[in-house]
Amino acid sequence: MENQNQPEDQKLQTKNELFANKNSETKKTLQKKKQKINENTLVKGLIVIVLILIMLIPTPFILNLIKERKERKEIVINEVGAKFGTEQTLYGPFIKVPYKIIDPDKKIKIDYVYLSPNKLSIMGNLDALPKYRGIFDVMLYQAKMNISADFNYKNLIEADNDINYEWEKAKIVFGISDSNGLNENLNFIIKGKTYLAEVDGTIDTGEKIFSNDSEEPIQIKWIDEFAVPVNLADTNNIKINIPLSVKGMNSLNFLPISKNTKISLQTDIKDLKFDGNESPIVKNINNKTKKIEWTVPARKSEEILKSTNNLQKAKFWVQIIQPNDEYGKTNRVAKYSILFIGLTFVTFFFIEIINKLKIHPIQYILVGLALTVFYLLLLSLSEYIGFNKSYIISATATELLICWFIKGIVKNTKIMGGVFMVLTLLYGYIFIIIQLDELALLAGSIGLFIIIGLLMYFSRKIEIKIVE
Repeated sequence: MENQNQPEDQKLQTKNELFANKNSETKKTLQKKKQKINENTLVKGLIVIVLILIMLIPTPFILNLIKERKERKEIVINEVGAKFGTEQTLYGPFIKVPYKIIDPDKKIKIDYVYLSPNKLSIMGNLDALPKYRGIFDVMLYQAKMNISADFNYKNLIEADNDINYEWEKAKIVFGISDSNGLNENLNFIIKGKTYLAEVDGTIDTGEKIFSNDSEEPIQIKWIDEFAVPVNLADTNNIKINIPLSVKGMNSLNFLPISKNTKISLQTDIKDLKFDGNESPIVKNINNKTKKIEWTVPARKSEEILKSTNNLQKAKFWVQIIQPNDEYGKTNRVAKYSILFIGLTFVTFFFIEIINKLKIHPIQYILVGLALTVFYLLLLSLSEYIGFNKSYIISATATELLICWFIKGIVKNTKIMGGVFMVLTLLYGYIFIIIQLDELALLAGSIGLFIIIGLLMYFSRKIEIKIVE
């Protein structure tokens, strides 16, 4: 009996040994396959990284194209400004009084003293004046104002008895930084009479003009000085009014030349920016119209000004913001190209690994080209219909093209829907960041943190699929 069981035990032992050897070989085979898959995954990952870097090559060319189009628009804006008027700065009015001085060579020369008003009031309206040149629109403005100035120079007469001021040769002077913007003749109303002001020399504004490649000023800016002769020999004070209608671009600048300066403008222009040494009070009259008021109290500056160049630091202004800053926004979007291409390629890589698919590198490149063409669509369309509409159209077209392409590769509607969702979230995220100004950095940092967290979460499934 025992002899009969012995062969059976030997057979069972042999079977166990064979099974153990086979199981060992299977484990080794699986380990080799797993190692091979890991190696293939690593190689594929490196290929994707290389493809991402390759598809970033067109980005500098796109940024350069955006810069060229922006410079082209700036040329058009400058051409329109040269014809209709650039930014305007109002200088004066002043009283310009000549007096005689003796130089070191004992020669008699004529010098001038500028008297600023005791009180200055500027009241008027500021209206938009859009102009179009080809596909570009330029926002000019038209200002209709009444300038009222009160002068009292009695203190000057009492303080400077030793100086022989030629009051009978005095002039009322007023300067405008770009006289091309004048809509009509410049008239001064003095004691109820109207006088036509004519160009009578220039005013040193104290503004320095720099070239692009030099830190030294190439010249000092001078402007035309409009003047009306007036005899002040028999009076100690005078009041003048100047009706002013002027066109300009970008900004309207004011100088607080008086001890008491008050400026009040009504406007329907929405996009305004205020800057300079004084901040205005803005009051809404109705849904469209608002009133802008500057009130500058008495200052410590001297009443008598040898020139106007010391007033530049005290200048303040209202700026009309040019519409459709499509180039600035498009430039910011293009700088996110690594995010667009990187996240899209990483999404495809995860889809390929998790779903055991094969996506050829050429297909990655085609998707990258579609993402690159998005910027060209955005740039070209935004010149016609504005940035927001162009972004929506370009993003939608790019998403549909990529989803149609991926559907043909994987033959899976669910995967295509996932890609569409990822692209929609990505384009939406970038669009929101572009609309933000001060909060853009904070929103961008939080968004990137969330994106990295999602990538880390989905990357965990790669090892699971490999084990399966």
